[in-house]
Amino acid sequence: MSDFQREYQRILTTGGKKALIKLLVKMFIPDFENTKDKTVRARYGTLSGVLGVLCNLLLLGCLKAQ
Repeated sequence: MSDFQREYQRILTTGGKKALIKLLVKMFIPDFENTKDKTVRARYGTLSGVLGVLCNLLLLGCLKAQ
């Protein structure tokens, strides 16, 4: 089992409302703990924007399906 798979399992088993967000941050933001770095903060913003758009598209798809 790779380090990523172990971390994935650890996050999912500890649960909590933020488990998926933590997993996405660890997957898509290198050096995610270094929030003093402008590049890391910009990546947090990009990730949150993309997730927001995807959630809105999902909601729109649910409304169109009704």
